[in-house]
Amino acid sequence: MCLFCKKYIGLDIADNTIEVALVSQSWGQTKLLSLGRVELENGVVKNGKIVNKEKLALAVQEVFKIAKPKAIKKGELCFGLSESQTFLHHFYITAKDHKERQIAIEKELEENIPITGKDLVYSVKILNEDKEKTEILIAATSQVVLNEWREFFKSIKLDVANFDIEILATFRNLFDNLPKEPVMLLDMGANTTYVAIFDQFGLHYEYVINKAGDIFNKVIAEALDIDLKKAEEEKIKSGLKSKSKKVVNSLQAELDEIIKSIKESLENYKNETGAMVAKVVLVGGSSLLLGLPEYFSKSLGIPVEAGKARLTKEKLPLFYIEAIGLALGKAEKHWDRTDPKF
Repeated sequence: MCLFCKKYIGLDIADNTIEVALVSQSWGQTKLLSLGRVELENGVVKNGKIVNKEKLALAVQEVFKIAKPKAIKKGELCFGLSESQTFLHHFYITAKDHKERQIAIEKELEENIPITGKDLVYSVKILNEDKEKTEILIAATSQVVLNEWREFFKSIKLDVANFDIEILATFRNLFDNLPKEPVMLLDMGANTTYVAIFDQFGLHYEYVINKAGDIFNKVIAEALDIDLKKAEEEKIKSGLKSKSKKVVNSLQAELDEIIKSIKESLENYKNETGAMVAKVVLVGGSSLLLGLPEYFSKSLGIPVEAGKARLTKEKLPLFYIEAIGLALGKAEKHWDRTDPKF
């Protein structure tokens, strides 16, 4: 029963899938109530933008309806904007005066965010401040994109409480608070590997590597002369522990390129902060490559582990992590201090 609790809905719409999660908050206790997932036809959403409103509306209504153990009907809606439509920028300023700070922030936006004029929407969070400098995280997106999604949800009678950032939502469902020691989050998708380093103050570093799961499937398919669907299955079933030396060598060659970029990120963070990342956490569909945590750990010289959703003792599929994290961003108020939203 949840008679006196507040409910929050996390909605994650990607180009090919929709995930939804319902979370409750009561007397400081957060619970996961329902989960739903449906696949989207190609061309309904592309690069985080709506292409076919009618089909998307039906799919959103369907995912709420088929959620288990119960259909989702009420809750404050928290929507995750696509990674391809949001920009994050971390920096330091020395200005203390409010006007001077605003000038410094606007200069950073102009130099680092590829959106200008009235189309630019941004949210600022001060992560840390001392006598010498102020640490700032900015999230930015397009007003056109934001309005497009807001109008879409309005058309199906849904009010959005906030628009959120994917990587921040993912982190929330892995950790209940910011880490005492720096942690690197690797979100490995089909085409990209998203690198993010979180420390005691919030998201400090983020970087995108243009290599991930699709290339793994390709090299397995070529090595074993099988189609990509079977290669996907082989990736999870055997992966780096395959009996085929050709498969293992081909995968390691691709992974070593990713590892090179990860090492550069670790070094950049160390040079900037003087701190070392304590561990790496893997999420995303491509992180299911068998033997990946062990190979990364050996190559990087630090612990590497698979991400686990923190709200349930059951082993949840990785694709629900972000949807749950979106709901947590509204349910758990302490994230407001460090996580920018729109």
